[in-house]
Amino acid sequence: SVGVSLIASLMQMKISKRAMELDAKNSGISFAMIDGVQKINAARAFGGPALAVDTVSKLAGVKIAHYAEIGGNEFVTLVDGLGGIAVDVPVGMDYTTLTGDRVSLKAGLQHLNGAEALAVANNRMVYSSDQDANRQKGARLVVQALIDAIRTRPVAQIPGILTEAAACVSTDMTVAEIVGVVRMLGDSPTVLSGTGPYDGSLDPYTSATGDTKDALWLCYVNDTGWQRAMKTVYVGEDPATLNYAKDVVHFAGQPKETWSRGPVAPADLVEPKPEPAPEPEPEPEPEPAEVEAEPVE
Repeated sequence: SVGVSLIASLMQMKISKRAMELDAKNSGISFAMIDGVQKINAARAFGGPALAVDTVSKLAGVKIAHYAEIGGNEFVTLVDGLGGIAVDVPVGMDYTTLTGDRVSLKAGLQHLNGAEALAVANNRMVYSSDQDANRQKGARLVVQALIDAIRTRPVAQIPGILTEAAACVSTDMTVAEIVGVVRMLGDSPTVLSGTGPYDGSLDPYTSATGDTKDALWLCYVNDTGWQRAMKTVYVGEDPATLNYAKDVVHFAGQPKETWSRGPVAPADLVEPKPEPAPEPEPEPEPEPAEVEAEPVE
């Protein structure tokens, strides 16, 4: 069976500036399916790499030229085949990876083997807040370290290294194309990275009951935020400087005419019926006028 995409990153390379940008996709982002709304990482499970690429492309509003994916065991093999990688581990952790390896790490710059690198790239529970966003940062650190480990090898060794690496990675690029990209990056490419809009909550529109008892946790829909993120990446600026806190967002599945109100649950869509106006109190009857009797002579 085809599994979900645990972590997805969109990468743009500007060879003329020798710059590379990574913009991570949060797995809680939603996408529409015939049978309802699903998390974006489920696209691969429904339609393989082709649907995963198409879904991310539509979300970001950009054409994706190539893709590459790697599983947990293959990732460990790749890193170990390189002799490990140097990573500035953001936080200490004791963690069992998805490959079953128990890893204990302290924070700081250190040389990691494959299992340790996988822990940094995949662990989110170690963070007290913004768990998905921080996991994505860890994944980007590891990807950057992998690229550095390959591009800093002697030029004559790179084709052989990438040929061995290709056995661990599923991609539509040839080894020759990958070698060409690595060589064009040069000795010291600028690497910028950031996370797209990721604020969200349990989405009541994914619940059969309309509340959050059996709902999916999804990112809020934030089209303007993603447009701003992609524009920032396209012009070569740093996406890490973006702030999405003031963006107008809404639940997936929420009626379009209510988007300007922010996230509105189904129960709150029905406008409360106005209470009937109280009946006016009857006006008091006028008291009879007093008439003074005239004296009788």
